[in-house]
Amino acid sequence: MKVAIIGAGLQGEGCATILSRDNEITEIYLGDIDQNRLNLCKKNIHSNKLHIKLVDANDLEDLVAFLSNSDVCIDMLLPQYCPNVMKAALKVGINYINTAYDVPFWENILHGEELYLDKEFKDKGLTALLGCGDSPGLVNVFVKKYCDKLDKVDSIIIHGIYSNSEYDPLKIWNPGWSLKQAYIDFITPPYIYRNKKFIKMSPFSEIESVNYHDYGMHNIALHSHEEAYSLPRTIKNLQNCEFKYEIDKYAATLYAFGFNRDKSIEINNYKINTLDFLFELIKELDSKKVNIDDVNSKDEYYSILEIFGVKNNQKKVYKVLLKPLYANRKEIIEKFGTLKIDVALPCVVGIKCLEQAKKGVIFAEELDAEKFIAILNTYVKYEEIVME
Repeated sequence: MKVAIIGAGLQGEGCATILSRDNEITEIYLGDIDQNRLNLCKKNIHSNKLHIKLVDANDLEDLVAFLSNSDVCIDMLLPQYCPNVMKAALKVGINYINTAYDVPFWENILHGEELYLDKEFKDKGLTALLGCGDSPGLVNVFVKKYCDKLDKVDSIIIHGIYSNSEYDPLKIWNPGWSLKQAYIDFITPPYIYRNKKFIKMSPFSEIESVNYHDYGMHNIALHSHEEAYSLPRTIKNLQNCEFKYEIDKYAATLYAFGFNRDKSIEINNYKINTLDFLFELIKELDSKKVNIDDVNSKDEYYSILEIFGVKNNQKKVYKVLLKPLYANRKEIIEKFGTLKIDVALPCVVGIKCLEQAKKGVIFAEELDAEKFIAILNTYVKYEEIVME
């Protein structure tokens, strides 16, 4: 299989690293607009399979040329580029996969519309798999696994926490991906699904402190995330769905100080939106390239899933803890050459599921959950923890 990866950031490099050690992969084409970043990936990965190329994701013809020799496209860019990359994959006639998405799909779901480019992918007998990373992705697959055990699913609650949530205001905020995108994620008004209706909420709303036993107390709040959109669409007769995330004190502090879309400040008689001002300030930090294994070197991310429903006319609750894929650090480094597999490895597993997947635009929970988990276990032995 020949794989094209557009985006040579932390996740793109992690994906290319894993694929370079996969015997089913014959060629890897890695594209980005940053030649220095491409050169660094080439140097770090040490594989004759890897070919790097400058690509402008805003240029459809440039993307088409980049994808033309590939069997599948992996999109590791920020969600804003997703529609253009999907169009390019369609033009070339190959399957597409990403690990994150937002517009226009969120609006499609909220308004009960046909998904963007769904008909075009179906007409060509192709699949566009959206949100196949860690969360969304691995989380959705395990949600589906436990939904399939129930006769009826009523509610799905997802919490995301870090093992180490210490806050040092003197340190530079490093969420592990783009600072700009991370902040946008935190301040975007989240939607929850209650009584079969989507409801718009405020950022950092419905705060609660939860004791996760071995992991201590964590402050969580509603968060705008893909699972809260796709699961109500794909899980039949679902009543309620919500996603809560650990409150990031860096993001929360900036938001409390007024860095949002609705406020402006005046500098030398010139008005500027506070969000634009903030993004200009962090532009230099956001452009700095972090070593791939400096990220998540101390913190571990856990997802807690609660699925409520009915089995054999009795109420049933599944509470499931998903540990990080990179928990056994020594084994992971020896096998993959990187710790950065949390998003990249589920994406790699996803491309192995595409040929048998539904055609059109789909989400990770629409894959065969048992098959996905079986393929995942050929890379790492992974078992969720079912809690009482």
